Amino acid sequence: MGGTIPLGYDAHDGKLDVNEAEAEIVRFIFTRFVKTSSATQLVREMKARGYKTKGRISRRGKNHPPQDFTKSSIYQILNNKLYIGKIEHKAKGEIYDGQHMAIIDMKIWNQVQAILKTNLRERKRESCADRPYLLKGMLEDPSGYAMTPTFTRKKNNKLYRYYVSTQAVKKGYRECPLKTISAPLLEDIVLDYVRRILINTEWLGQIIKTEKDLAIALPDVKAMLQNFDQMWIDLFPAEQARIVGLLIHKVTIHPTKLVILFHPPGLASVLHELMPELTLKDGEDPDMHKPMVVEIPVDFRKRHKRKIITAPNGQDIISGRNANFDDALIKAVVRAHKWQEMVETGKARSIRDVAVQEGIPNGYAAKIIRLTELAPDITTAILNGRQPKALQLAGMMDDFPIRWDAQRQHFGFQ
Repeated sequence: MGGTIPLGYDAHDGKLDVNEAEAEIVRFIFTRFVKTSSATQLVREMKARGYKTKGRISRRGKNHPPQDFTKSSIYQILNNKLYIGKIEHKAKGEIYDGQHMAIIDMKIWNQVQAILKTNLRERKRESCADRPYLLKGMLEDPSGYAMTPTFTRKKNNKLYRYYVSTQAVKKGYRECPLKTISAPLLEDIVLDYVRRILINTEWLGQIIKTEKDLAIALPDVKAMLQNFDQMWIDLFPAEQARIVGLLIHKVTIHPTKLVILFHPPGLASVLHELMPELTLKDGEDPDMHKPMVVEIPVDFRKRHKRKIITAPNGQDIISGRNANFDDALIKAVVRAHKWQEMVETGKARSIRDVAVQEGIPNGYAAKIIRLTELAPDITTAILNGRQPKALQLAGMMDDFPIRWDAQRQHFGFQ
């Protein structure tokens, strides 16, 4: 059907035939990843063995020689359902049986997918103390004052990272409308828009040449970049900071919006690092130096003594987020359904009896058990770590609407 021929296969008469020499490399990638759970280590092992990506010749006859494997190319292989004999319809998201032979059996495939999901969850739980200030030197307030990194430690010894306006430091906090902003929350919003740009076909078209000049079709480029989230989490913090520095020139924080100024040449550099086989536009192209500006309407508000950033309608700004597992929220939802079942099955005569059996205050039990009234999709989102960033247990302990559609709006779900 055309498109890029994956490592491990050759195309003959419109069908994919297994290339045994390359298939051994694919099997090595899957089996070693099951044992190491590390794309970083796997890249080193692949280089030590001399393994290379599949070389290609474009439709215009340009030779794209084999390259050393990168984390991005490793993740592309680990997520490619072709290797289990399936075909994915990218537009519909549906999976079909292919006419080609599988290289990887389902047991190893399922083990790899489980590791990928586990890695995502565990890395999200790493202490924010290990994460650099990704937007250091890029932030300014509407008056042009820089926003610099700072932090504080609370009684539980947990580190909280912020960006503070130098205007507030120099002139006093009363003179500055922004003062401090949560660093993790602001960075997540900016990174979400970086991800959107990296998979935006229109903007990719400004950076790379037309499809007839490519060894790989533009839709395939976009599909590969869908793995950006997983690749990003696997990068070292210093590498994350370097990539952000290449992509973003400046972020101006207004009371009602965030303005992000992107570097097109930096975007081109990052694309080339992720996929060396891409043909990029020449440097003298004027579009390569034309700034790209994104404005994000926001609303800064305080909720339970925390400053949060939402859309003007109160909804969460970030879309397609990585899993954000909140142990306190998950535990509360599980306990709510457990206690509700105790009352319904007669193990407890009332909520007060539940509180006595569990050794907790009656008022607390009454507030937690109300979480059984949440819309099913909200409960599922919490258990899967897909709830809005600003949603925390403290915000769910107060009264909330009974109607499910009103709940979604109240808690900031898109």
